[in-house]
Amino acid sequence: MTDELRTPAIEALEAAGIPFTVMRTEIARSAEESAAFQGIPVGSLLRSILVRRAQDDFLFVLVPGGRRFNWPKLRQLLGTNRLTLPTEEEAKAETGYVRGAITPFGARRPWPVIADASIEALDLVAIGGGARGVNVHLAPADLIRATDAQVVDITVPDALPPVLVDAPALRSCLANLIANAIKYGGTNRWVGVTASTAPGRKGPEVRIAVTDKGLGISSADLPHIFEPFYRGAEALSRQIQGNGLGLSIVKGIVDAHGGSVTAHSAQGEGSTFVLHLPAHQGDPSPVAQGTRHPSPQHS
Repeated sequence: MTDELRTPAIEALEAAGIPFTVMRTEIARSAEESAAFQGIPVGSLLRSILVRRAQDDFLFVLVPGGRRFNWPKLRQLLGTNRLTLPTEEEAKAETGYVRGAITPFGARRPWPVIADASIEALDLVAIGGGARGVNVHLAPADLIRATDAQVVDITVPDALPPVLVDAPALRSCLANLIANAIKYGGTNRWVGVTASTAPGRKGPEVRIAVTDKGLGISSADLPHIFEPFYRGAEALSRQIQGNGLGLSIVKGIVDAHGGSVTAHSAQGEGSTFVLHLPAHQGDPSPVAQGTRHPSPQHS
């Protein structure tokens, strides 16, 4: 499905004869935001990183969101002691794509592809579609086959900074969001939970995202879902039990921690709720790790 959008990446995918879906969204400011716009976990979002191993010798490394590739592992795999990243101008010259839109599909030169082994466990992956704000969803097996990718364990999880939280309160927030994802998740009851770090408005923050592939929320209901006792039309029409307080409680707890909660959804396409918690930048003591902290609701 291309919706008349034409890029070299989409043309290459069509020529390969594999199933794929094009997702056009706003240009995201972070991987977490891009994943939310697309209604997928951040771990399903692949970064296509162009790496130089010698003069006029490059390769693509495909890294899922929430992970970073391990330079020692990659150097050992390639049998070299020196790997570098090209400049933005060099990357565009080699691929034909600007940064943020780089993909091995339809690249100017068909460099080898290495995909992290973790993608094989995913239902689908999203990879750049050759333009900013354009991604392509496809099965990992199809991506590996179409790019003739070498699949290797070459990443490690991103380290998360500590956050200063009331741990029981945060657990109740997550329990509420996960219960909602199951309740409104449709027939497959698929739920994804990811944690990542990203720049926030007031500094670094930890983002915890809960995603489902269920009923979704209409554009009319979305602005009101954090209001006390509010229940969307879909929940009422389907007689789904609830009192409309859960999300307002989640918002109250996260607000008390100096954070925020956001929601991205489209009716029939699932929902993603993201907790934005300010990262603690002081001494990473057990309190800073969130093991004990007085509840802001009782102060």
